[in-house]
Amino acid sequence: MEEMKLQVFPVLRSAYGGLTKSERRIADYIVDHPGEVMEETVADLAVHAQSSEITISRFCKKLGCSGLKELKLMLAADLSAAPQKDFHDIQAGDTGRQVASKVFANIAEGLQDTLSLLDYDAVDEAARLILKARRIYVFGFGNSATVCMDMATRFLRLGLAIREYADSHMQVTAAALMTPADVVLAVSHIGRRRNCSSPSGLPRRPAARSSSSPATASRLWPGKPMSACAAWAVKSSIRRKPGHRA
Repeated sequence: MEEMKLQVFPVLRSAYGGLTKSERRIADYIVDHPGEVMEETVADLAVHAQSSEITISRFCKKLGCSGLKELKLMLAADLSAAPQKDFHDIQAGDTGRQVASKVFANIAEGLQDTLSLLDYDAVDEAARLILKARRIYVFGFGNSATVCMDMATRFLRLGLAIREYADSHMQVTAAALMTPADVVLAVSHIGRRRNCSSPSGLPRRPAARSSSSPATASRLWPGKPMSACAAWAVKSSIRRKPGHRA
């Protein structure tokens, strides 16, 4: 599979690094044969991708789709969008102007990808929960923690009661003191941070969840550990090479 082809499909590109070997085989087939996939059934796709119908179903759900029909709609939307440019990788010999141009291009294209991925019902519901919350807690680690700090600052200026925690012990302490009227925003690049997704004592109650990518960073996908604790997922995308680990 050519990397340039994968760039056309944001729904596949951002999830590609977290796919299993068999799931990548499905993604590769879709990228190489998008026209044929639109006409295929689950059984057809399983045969051509050298997989099984169960794996196809699991693959679709990992991408946040209820099934192949919904995935086809997302793929069709990607194909009808404006042609995607390749990831702008920074080279050692780039000038300051070239570096700045590539950084801004990656951010702009990542934002456009995110726009095509947003579930507006999830955004509206997350906003509703946040506005009526007694207190808002934001959890994240590493680079995601910087996003948490920015969110806390912006929400605080709006008059919302919010606290951000990047330390797992403090997250556990905060979780133990939460009430059903509180909301948790868990920020993650790929959604596999178990410390953040299930701190000891964190009650399973409505929570909004966001992605830090740049899109981003990597998007947060249903099926990841964080999904088990989140009522709503707000996905984003990042312009990066497949398999890149931020």
